[in-house]
Amino acid sequence: MEPMINPKRTPEQRAEEEAVRRQHAAHPIQQRPAGTINQQSFVAILSLVARFKAARESQGLMLAEVAARMGIDPPALSRLETGKVLNPTLATLHKWAEALGQQLNIDLSVGNKVPRPEPSRCIASPSSKSSGCGSSHEGSSTSGSPPLI
Repeated sequence: MEPMINPKRTPEQRAEEEAVRRQHAAHPIQQRPAGTINQQSFVAILSLVARFKAARESQGLMLAEVAARMGIDPPALSRLETGKVLNPTLATLHKWAEALGQQLNIDLSVGNKVPRPEPSRCIASPSSKSSGCGSSHEGSSTSGSPPLI
């Protein structure tokens, strides 16, 4: 079965899509959606991926050879190297480094502070029998110690 390039839509579907486009144009997203990263982090990921690719090429290794060493399919490694997949796991990054005879070092440093969400007021203590939510002991433990956050 061949994929449809321009699927057929009913006039109602086209009208609904156009309404969504008008709504977005009138009220564009003002806040970055949850789960997205800032530009500096994005550039750092692309830079790391470029370093992996440069290491492979400088060693004269074929993509398929490195993929085999990692235990993944060559197309999956290609998607990583080209930046089409920008969310590799730490395990994948470690396997990638090992396949290149390298070691991945990860560091944590002080950066831009991001506001932390308010903690939930519905907290169960380890010693309570119930969840603590909606009970008369909400937010406190039976031992008299402060709730765990």
